[in-house]
Amino acid sequence: MDTQSTQSSLVGTHIREASAHIDDVKVEVRPGYHLDKIKWFLRVTKGQRSVQVEDHFPDLQLFHDHVRMYMKMERYGAPAFNDRETYRLKKILVKIRSQFESSD
Repeated sequence: MDTQSTQSSLVGTHIREASAHIDDVKVEVRPGYHLDKIKWFLRVTKGQRSVQVEDHFPDLQLFHDHVRMYMKMERYGAPAFNDRETYRLKKILVKIRSQFESSD
């Protein structure tokens, strides 16, 4: 057996093993807040003072995590939020984090 046929048979073995493991992978699907809902929230609450995020997003931790995720995704493509939205969201996230710290 030559070197090339040995390499191709090894590659074939690894591919079969990898495809056998794909069925074993379980993906955890978490409910979340979609970008459209967050943008809607920003439009509806624009100019309001003392906005209660909990009225729109009951799970503050989930809201916090999803906003952070969308903000980080901006590094890899088109921005999810404009500059004003980003500024407002950062202020909201600071308040949410302070609530988390005070509840601990």
